[in-house]
Amino acid sequence: DASNSVGGNSYSTSAVPTAGTTPCTTISTFPWTENFDAMGSLGSGILPNCWLNAPASGGSNYTSSTGSGFNSPCSTPNYVYIVYSGTSGNYLWTPGFTLTAGTTYNFSFKWVGDTYNGWTASAVVNTAQSTTPAPTTLGTFLTAGTTTTTSCITQTYTFTPGSTTTYYFGINEGDNGVPFYLGFDDFSVSVTPACTTPSAPVGPLN
Repeated sequence: DASNSVGGNSYSTSAVPTAGTTPCTTISTFPWTENFDAMGSLGSGILPNCWLNAPASGGSNYTSSTGSGFNSPCSTPNYVYIVYSGTSGNYLWTPGFTLTAGTTYNFSFKWVGDTYNGWTASAVVNTAQSTTPAPTTLGTFLTAGTTTTTSCITQTYTFTPGSTTTYYFGINEGDNGVPFYLGFDDFSVSVTPACTTPSAPVGPLN
């Protein structure tokens, strides 16, 4: 586990606080955002405090960086990427959020590819930074046959919790060893805006 403190912000490769890091508390104020740009120390498995890098056995770490050579941050200077490993089940977990039952939330992030195919990736949510209990898949945004580009794509999923408790959002990545780098940036969690009923038009339409 690595931990650093930069400008009053603590960063760790683990969600469990270590000496010198800020204890993890669940987030209950929305909107919440993370673009990794305040990080002063970057590297393999180094993430903001209370995030969790959880690669599968034989998988790759999620790495904070200014660029991979195959793609770049969606908002400079920093982002997080993962290197191909031919292994599925590499998880990147956000900090915990106190979500209210019956309220709908948006989980949003940007991802960027590398002009190759072979990636699989989905967004998930769970009551732990773990695959136990089994996470709920919010949606799959990459399948192995998709050739990615180096342009950033915004992905947004909605989630309505059935009970008021702590939830963690995550990315579940896998690949077949053919692609190179898959990047992530500009994460956010917010309350889904309420739909408004359109008002009747005033005056003629033409």
